Amino acid sequence: MSKARRISPARGASTTAGKRPPPPARLDLLQAAADIVAALPDAVVVTGLDRRVLATNEPGAQLLGWQMDNVVGQAIADHVTPGERAHVASREDKVLAGEPQRYETRIVNHQTGEERDVSVSSGPFRVNGELIGTVATLRDITDPKRAQDTLARSEARYRHLVESASDAIVTLDANGRFTTVNHAAENISGYKREELVGQWFAPMLHDDDLPRALGHFQQALSGETGLFESQFYRKDGEVRTISITYSTPQKDEEVLCLIRDVTDQKMLQEQLIQSEKMSAIGQLVSGVAHELNNPLAGISAFAQLLLAEKRFPPDQRTAAETIYSEARRASRIVQNLLTFARQHKAEKGPTAINQVLDDTLELRGYELRVRGIDVRREYDESIPETMADAHQLQQVFLNLITNAEQAMEQKEGHHHRL
Repeated sequence: MSKARRISPARGASTTAGKRPPPPARLDLLQAAADIVAALPDAVVVTGLDRRVLATNEPGAQLLGWQMDNVVGQAIADHVTPGERAHVASREDKVLAGEPQRYETRIVNHQTGEERDVSVSSGPFRVNGELIGTVATLRDITDPKRAQDTLARSEARYRHLVESASDAIVTLDANGRFTTVNHAAENISGYKREELVGQWFAPMLHDDDLPRALGHFQQALSGETGLFESQFYRKDGEVRTISITYSTPQKDEEVLCLIRDVTDQKMLQEQLIQSEKMSAIGQLVSGVAHELNNPLAGISAFAQLLLAEKRFPPDQRTAAETIYSEARRASRIVQNLLTFARQHKAEKGPTAINQVLDDTLELRGYELRVRGIDVRREYDESIPETMADAHQLQQVFLNLITNAEQAMEQKEGHHHRL
């Protein structure tokens, strides 16, 4: 193998055996080119047709892990990681075929064993028109590539967190149009991602909440952070309640919104409030009922004493019977109120459905009469006792009767029949 040369200002340009040396002006030009290559911060490596180093500059020798005196003649493939050798060989074959190549690969430093990522720009190298190998510049991109890989992994983790979040995470541009949405946003809204992106958010919100929502959006554009609730329409028309937390990382940039469907939570809160109200009403009713029971018991007892008197005229006896009957009815109503107001565990037992319905009608008797509603009772007397929770049945009947009352109130006329 002929002795290779190094690119160095001190060596100048070599001559080819058997050929006339270049004129002095060309020698100066070659020396200047060698000086330029030697001064480059990037590695420059010339390889022969056998893929061995013919010449290099100081950065090239350092990148490969050799001294300038012994880097020449080293096989370039020995400095490429095993997984990249086929790729590099394929690229360099194209260079030798006259096609310059740009690519990235990974090399191994001979001295330290450290792997470095490099960007390669390689082209054919000719001397006096004769192809003798390739010349390539190698730029160490390890640090920026690692930073890029770290950023890519971080972005991938962020995307995974966003996509796996149970709350909707969306961004809006300055015009209020969706720019990005996650999977939860699709679930909450009923729209596909491609249907949401580019759509204005306002038509999805309830008309009553829209002015307030637009006000919050303007606050978000000015860099403020806030939270509000609104009703919105799903794609299927269902109305849901959502909680929206918004912020703008930097003023005049996209608005970031965290959206949570709180419909079920609101219903539970309302049920809890209603339960607490019913508990308070139950305590009040219980106290009133106990206060009423004593005088009613007295009225009933005195009415019985009057009825036991044999000498009572018929008209007075009829009056006493009415007093006794109404006192008994009032006692039953009070007892029904007590039963309805008490907290009950679900407990099934033999239940007379007709009797439960009668008890419920007695609870609503006054309101029905005031509203001019006549109740016609057409029971099937052959219905046997049924295993059921009488208290829960009474609540069901009470809801049905109340709903019927409200429906009748919306109709014209003063008298209605239930």
